[in-house]
Amino acid sequence: MWRRFLFLSTLVSLAACGGGGGGAAVSQQQEPRLVVQALEEGVAGNSLPLLVSVKRGNAPVSDYTGLVTFRTEDPAAFYPESYRFTRQDNGQRVFTSGFVFPSGVHVLTVTAEDVDEPATIGISVRAGSGSQGSYVPPPVVTPPGHELMTRMEPPFAQTAVTDIIFADMDDDGDLDVLGPAAGSTRLWLNNGSGGLALSSQSLPGATSAAAADVDDDGDVDLVLTLTAGLHLLRNVGAGTFDAGEAIGAVGSRPVFGDMDGDGDQDLGAFEGQGFTVRANDGTGGFGNVIHVQGVGSGLHRPILGDVDGDGDLDLFANRDFYRNLGSGVFEGTGQSIARDIRGAELGDMDGDGDLDLVLGNFMEPNDLYVNDGKGGFKFQQSFEVAAWCTTDVMVLDIDEDGDLDIVEANLSVPDAIWINEGDLTFTGMWTIFPGDEIRMRAGDLTGDGLLDVVTSEYYSNRMVWYRND
Repeated sequence: MWRRFLFLSTLVSLAACGGGGGGAAVSQQQEPRLVVQALEEGVAGNSLPLLVSVKRGNAPVSDYTGLVTFRTEDPAAFYPESYRFTRQDNGQRVFTSGFVFPSGVHVLTVTAEDVDEPATIGISVRAGSGSQGSYVPPPVVTPPGHELMTRMEPPFAQTAVTDIIFADMDDDGDLDVLGPAAGSTRLWLNNGSGGLALSSQSLPGATSAAAADVDDDGDVDLVLTLTAGLHLLRNVGAGTFDAGEAIGAVGSRPVFGDMDGDGDQDLGAFEGQGFTVRANDGTGGFGNVIHVQGVGSGLHRPILGDVDGDGDLDLFANRDFYRNLGSGVFEGTGQSIARDIRGAELGDMDGDGDLDLVLGNFMEPNDLYVNDGKGGFKFQQSFEVAAWCTTDVMVLDIDEDGDLDIVEANLSVPDAIWINEGDLTFTGMWTIFPGDEIRMRAGDLTGDGLLDVVTSEYYSNRMVWYRND
């Protein structure tokens, strides 16, 4: 169960990505909480600006007058031992002097009167000069009574990828892991109990990928987005692929689905400045190309789902909704969302039987749009964190209570979970994931019925597997 590895704390926040703005209120813990933000990366020997605030919800407690204390284990660091807030501070204070650390990464623990738990943040200090603002993930703190997943570095250590695909590539009944990356695309084959071995086959470097059985022979084939264009690699058995063939122009974010309703897997992708549907002839031939008018290039993977309840797959791509008219021909609905969208997922968030839309946005709040049952989407609410730097989202029932929750992969703040209380109110929680992710996927890699997670970490330049024990 997911609850085995959640970092259930609403108290820690480290922001380096910026943000501000509004949105409908989302229920969250209303006890006073301590928020500590390193405003920039420090230079060794110079003062490190630090923001300390006590908040209730998203607003500072303007009349807070408690004592705040600071602690670090580094004997060479210089910092004030404490500071007592006054009413003139209005619940928050920026310390522009007094925090001096030697070069390296340091952990500062901050406690406050009348606040239940401390905030613990990572501080990065460099020797010499250079650009400001680089990020160090905050340390993971285990609250009493909460178990963390096992962080499995091998076999992914020092492997950065731009996409993560789970599929049974070798047809042995378990999920394998594909990681497209510049230079080469890596495939790890699963032995059924979570033993992942790197395939000996060399696959070309790619920026994204999609997997499906396109030729109806019972195994999973691949489409990779190469610098030269879309490339189809057919599975010849046991997770081994042929040399491949070019099937499209330079593109990105491929997605498979039966868009023309004939029972096989068609291919959609951003190509050039638009979106194309390549209809499958049933054997993995994609010669029939349908251009979807009005779709620009997008940064999120296009998503397919029957949002209007007419039995065919509709499309959300690059901020816009498109209705499937049948046979894979799409028409814009005229509804567009003006966000910098990096992740999107469909799911029945309100339990009324249709598909709603969850958006992960960069430098903006994340959003939930509810479906009216006919494919019309109404803004419901935004999800606010200390800094809005979401790069991916997942929708799944984390707490196993029968409704769908939201997991967002973030940069600069720990990844967040929003627990669905069943009535479209959500409670925010941090996860154990450090807030360095550009991609995140969940699936049962060990065959024990529990969801494991694989992430791609941007700053640390590696993939990490969190095994759910």
